[in-house]
Amino acid sequence: MMLLTHLVAAGALALAGAPAPAAASAPNASAPRAIVAPHAKQDSADALYRAGRDAIARGDYKRAAELLQRIDERFPGSSQASDALYWRAFALYRVGGTNELRSARAALARLKDKGSDAYRSQSASLDTRICGELARRGDAQCAETVEKRADSLGIVAAVGDVVRAATAVAADAARAATAATADALRDPSVQAALAEARSTAAAATRAGIDEGVRATSDALRDADRAMRETSRTMGRSSSRRSSDCADDDDDVKVIALNALMQMDADRALPLLKKVMANREKCSEVLRKKAVFLIARKNTPEAADMLVDAARNDPDTDVRKEAVFWLSRVSGDKAAEFLRDVALNSGDVEVRKQAVFSLSQSNTPAGRETLRQIATTSNVDAEIRGEAIFWLGQRGTAEDMDFLRTLYPKLTDRDLKDKVLFAASRRRGSGGWLLDVANDPKETIELRKQALFWAGQGGAPVEQLVGLYDKTTDPEMKKQLVFVYQQRGTGPAFDKLLDIARTEKNADVRKDAIFWLSRSKDPRVAKLIEDIINK
Repeated sequence: MMLLTHLVAAGALALAGAPAPAAASAPNASAPRAIVAPHAKQDSADALYRAGRDAIARGDYKRAAELLQRIDERFPGSSQASDALYWRAFALYRVGGTNELRSARAALARLKDKGSDAYRSQSASLDTRICGELARRGDAQCAETVEKRADSLGIVAAVGDVVRAATAVAADAARAATAATADALRDPSVQAALAEARSTAAAATRAGIDEGVRATSDALRDADRAMRETSRTMGRSSSRRSSDCADDDDDVKVIALNALMQMDADRALPLLKKVMANREKCSEVLRKKAVFLIARKNTPEAADMLVDAARNDPDTDVRKEAVFWLSRVSGDKAAEFLRDVALNSGDVEVRKQAVFSLSQSNTPAGRETLRQIATTSNVDAEIRGEAIFWLGQRGTAEDMDFLRTLYPKLTDRDLKDKVLFAASRRRGSGGWLLDVANDPKETIELRKQALFWAGQGGAPVEQLVGLYDKTTDPEMKKQLVFVYQQRGTGPAFDKLLDIARTEKNADVRKDAIFWLSRSKDPRVAKLIEDIINK
């Protein structure tokens, strides 16, 4: 044990004194380039392998992982076995749940054990991306792994900064997954252009209707151009339209409808009804734009038109847009429809949009529906997770109380994770998170997660430091070391120094030395020298 500690200390001293190399850019998270390895023969795993790769191409990653796992189980000696392990890991990575990420790492570990050259460099890259994502979720071991790999490549990983931003990253990811259908018109530059258009139209109308229409058209053309540019930036292009679907005519129609809405909305609504009734080829983009115009007319008739589009339009994107804008339309009918869609729609993406819209409406009825979704066990776990997330993001103190009461009733690990994250976003929840971390009835992984979010959520540093001496589980001690290093200087740093000096568990002490070595504090160099000379 003493030899191990000396070796760790020597390596840490080298790290502490080494100059910081240049940072590298983040790896591309898109699908890796396929490397075609020659197969000696076609074997029994061919059909499963092709089906798995086809599922990846369709974006059905859960199904792909299931199919490719069968190759490992039934035909471990097949020529596709190594390739199947890699692509199963990739599919699990794209599914993205914490358990799936860990299973993906296990698949890559098996691929490494096989000693196969297939995807060797890409496997290391994929494993690092997976480990980085787990680190953002509070996995101390992966944080250390990524840091060490960065050092070995001469890269400053800046894991500390990444994990300190974990809350914002997780929120942004979940928000992007839920709100991706919101139109680019919500972009500030587009909103500013539209506001200017309305001002220009009002001023010009006083000088004459014709001049007003022309001024409005010019301004709205700029706004529409900005909207299209923002759409491209967000990756929201109308790629589903065929190449012969030019939208120049759509632009003219939208400009004209906008101008008419500015001057006489009652005349514009019948025209918008005709647009929404059009099911011809290439009409879906124009219908999406029309949905936005309808929502601006906050009347029962507009609400009826949006409900009809959300219920009956053949295009999923148009339905999602209508569901989103219903949150901006007042009235019991819109609220009741959103509730029905969130609970009963057969389209998961539309249901997720309805959950988001309910959260944005910020009404007691909307929050009550979110609570109902979060509680209902026969609702898809993904939808329940969205409801829990938005209750934490947009809810009240009563909503947080509800989530704390819900937590012990949940059996799904990912849903519990979401409640813990939601608690970390609410001031004053650190004590409850520490209670979860100290609960022996919880799994060690959930206890570690609760401890991580308690540290991120502002739990008093005195409580965190005092917890160490009451903890006997080495895994919890290692997680506390990880949490302390996130707090930087002060009592948490002093505790790390104490752990590095006195902790009897070699693995825990090694972790403390590793994280201390990232600091320029002169006490660290002195500590490491003392350990080496002891």
